[in-house]
Amino acid sequence: MAWPAKFGNDMKTVSAGILKVSGLTAVYGLFVMYKATHNLLEHWHTTKKFVSIKCVIFISLLQSLCMRPLLQHVQRPENHCLKDPKHPGNLDLVAEHYIATLLSVEAMAMAYLVRSAFPASELQDQALVHHMDVVEMSLAQIQEQEGGNKQPLLDK
Repeated sequence: MAWPAKFGNDMKTVSAGILKVSGLTAVYGLFVMYKATHNLLEHWHTTKKFVSIKCVIFISLLQSLCMRPLLQHVQRPENHCLKDPKHPGNLDLVAEHYIATLLSVEAMAMAYLVRSAFPASELQDQALVHHMDVVEMSLAQIQEQEGGNKQPLLDK
């Protein structure tokens, strides 16, 4: 059973919109979390980790936005490689192929970046587990340093 073409295209558009909104919401949530915990987690070098993850997301977004217009400008009409035989003007399959190819090459650079951002030595140096009381004391110290005597964030 298949949907009519118009309804299918409308659903594809709605799904793409939902995907973009949820992605932006997730990135916003990460920014809020990063800002809220930066002082507490500074010894874990969170900036490097945050930038490494955002770099992957940004490059992926940039590629997906630039690839189709670039292919429309560069692709020769007589070249039918990777094109849909029923819709030769549609470059979606070609664009997705090149995006995946670039992503596989970039994966090596991203692996190095992530490896340097998440060194195993950070975990080896931490012999003791931080309990919630230690975290709450650290939050209280940070609040005192910032000049505010606010209530503890974590209530017992």
